[in-house]
Amino acid sequence: MSLPDTAEDGLPARSVFHAIAMPPRRRRSAAERLRKAVRHHAGMGVFLMMLVVSVTLVVFSR
Repeated sequence: MSLPDTAEDGLPARSVFHAIAMPPRRRRSAAERLRKAVRHHAGMGVFLMMLVVSVTLVVFSR
């Protein structure tokens, strides 16, 4: 005994989409943008330094 296909049951996607309320985008201040950029560049610097140290250790361990 097979069950009927129920893929079309429920609300249409358009109704669900229109029911979602998105808040307006918050504008960041210059200080917030600067802090974010500094944090990003510091994180990338730490990552690259760890990568260089790892490669150096691999090269010298042979």
